[in-house]
Amino acid sequence: MRGPLLAMGLAAGLGACAGAPGRGLSEAELVDAGPRQLALAGWERLLGNRGSAAGPLFARALERDRGEPWALFGQAALARRGLDDDGEADALLSLLARAPGHGLAPLAARRLGELAEHSPALAAAVAGRVGPLLGAGALRGLAASRARSARAHALDILGEAEEAQRARRDWGTVGAWTLSGPWSPYHHLDFGRPFPPEEGALPAATPEAPGLPAAGSRTLLTGDGILGLEGEPAARGDVYYLASELTLSLGGDYLAAVGGSGALRAWLDGQPLAERDPGKGPAASSLVVPSLE
Repeated sequence: MRGPLLAMGLAAGLGACAGAPGRGLSEAELVDAGPRQLALAGWERLLGNRGSAAGPLFARALERDRGEPWALFGQAALARRGLDDDGEADALLSLLARAPGHGLAPLAARRLGELAEHSPALAAAVAGRVGPLLGAGALRGLAASRARSARAHALDILGEAEEAQRARRDWGTVGAWTLSGPWSPYHHLDFGRPFPPEEGALPAATPEAPGLPAAGSRTLLTGDGILGLEGEPAARGDVYYLASELTLSLGGDYLAAVGGSGALRAWLDGQPLAERDPGKGPAASSLVVPSLE
């Protein structure tokens, strides 16, 4: 794999309601509307830059169903527009607690990791309210992964290093990578060409080649599993491999999450797992796939 590991953005959630039921309903029609219709009507107004009209609709939706995720996400978006970090965090934390299985939960968890950076009080709120949800098993899949990441980040900000380290172990982050490369003197042109690391054993060093001196494999420690190649001289070439030995201590279903800003390919136990190749068209910055049971 090559490139730093990153996370996906929030835009997918904001655009998801563009053609949803409830769009275009009049005030008279909204009198007897259900909570989802009210929430999506609020989003129509919010995306049309009518935030003052959206807020009451979100509130009415929550009066009828306090766990309506689109209404909670809408309140978070309104708070963000108003630079109300506390209000945004409260709405997102409520979404995780009341609708942990909804598709907006991973987006809420990711944003909470960002909000934790804004103040120690917000970091304490994220760590304190996300922890019990994880402990109770309320969050699953990608939502749980993002929530663990947010909690670990919040604990780091609070200076609770040991607890943050335990949280990252629970999250399943990779603590050390062995980096091998560069294997090609060309940038991206050899991305599809297999090199010796794909055969199983990681060589101790790359072979010397014209314009490309030998480079030894090196082990790099990471606090959160993220590794960047900014320190590698661009003139030395391209195509790097990261390898790590993973041990699963508990049974159950697992997700593998990989991400990057460039081209990457991942394997697990020698089997192809995920690929990101911008040369083939627009590519997501992160990929999450079921990997083990």
